[in-house]
Amino acid sequence: MIIGVSGKSGSGKSSVSKYIANELKYTLLDLDLVSKNIRISYKDDIVGLVDEDILVDGEIDSKKLGKILFSDSKLMNKYNEFVYAKLKEEILKYEGENVVIDSIFLPIMDVFEKIDVKILVKCDDSKRKIR
Repeated sequence: MIIGVSGKSGSGKSSVSKYIANELKYTLLDLDLVSKNIRISYKDDIVGLVDEDILVDGEIDSKKLGKILFSDSKLMNKYNEFVYAKLKEEILKYEGENVVIDSIFLPIMDVFEKIDVKILVKCDDSKRKIR
């Protein structure tokens, strides 16, 4: 069974995901961590896609990458397509297994229909800002 937990940043989705995975003895798949690993594993592909110097000490600098992507919506779309394809590959590895997926982006990913249980974590904006 695949359980998907989504919500805005600071809503508590990671805490909820960890709790559910622990209680049910399911694997926890944190897509933020998977995305970071994708940036490491596919560094050369991402550098080629962006076609600008985004490396600091041989690693992708998230701030530089973000600044470039947020200034060019077409490039942002290409980057997202690349990363989402890799995330989808990772999610599909867990088909038929018991897993809790934690991600802000689940509702907009094309694997959303494969999730058996969908949980949306909501939190008051004032509390989210504190977190």
